[in-house]
Amino acid sequence: MSLSPAEEKFIKRAIGNNTLEKLEEKLRPERASRAGFLGQEDFLVSTLLEDRATMKKVGVSYTELAKVIYYLTNGWYMKKMKVDQGNDFVYKKQLAVTVYRTMGPQRCPFDDVGLGWSMILVEKLETYDESQKIIKERKDKLKERKDDCSDVILEHLIKTKNNIILTELSPHLIYRHKFFEGKGTPYRMEPAVLIEWFKLGKASK
Repeated sequence: MSLSPAEEKFIKRAIGNNTLEKLEEKLRPERASRAGFLGQEDFLVSTLLEDRATMKKVGVSYTELAKVIYYLTNGWYMKKMKVDQGNDFVYKKQLAVTVYRTMGPQRCPFDDVGLGWSMILVEKLETYDESQKIIKERKDKLKERKDDCSDVILEHLIKTKNNIILTELSPHLIYRHKFFEGKGTPYRMEPAVLIEWFKLGKASK
């Protein structure tokens, strides 16, 4: 792939001190994480550049989006709700949020300071009552299962498409590495969807 000087600079800043080939391999399933940060058919450079084009098109900066996600996953709102595994709440009236504590920390695959402990399942619904209903169903389902909580989330995700999985690592990946994960992983954070759900840029009008 032929890159412009601006694109080369963008990629270099995103991957940091890593070499592209080794990093791309590390992001595959069963390397830095079980599910992986890239699917087997994903490529890091094309993923980063396609998402960069999306961000430019909607007129939202990585910093702006990362701040909103940090507020939800790491910041004041989560602390106020005293969130732990099995706790849940409705955010912005139409986003059903359930927090699952994982079996251990997920370190940033780019080898810097990012760290995540929880999986945060966000589902957009039409009404507040509908959000409350799905939260109850999700909590009841979690009680029935005694294995890895990520299996519960992924099973639910397969059945419904109106979900996004976030972690405390998500805002770091977006802000520092311009990375929303690959389309071939269940943990993909689709930037256009996030921007619409959080009503940023043109979606705020």
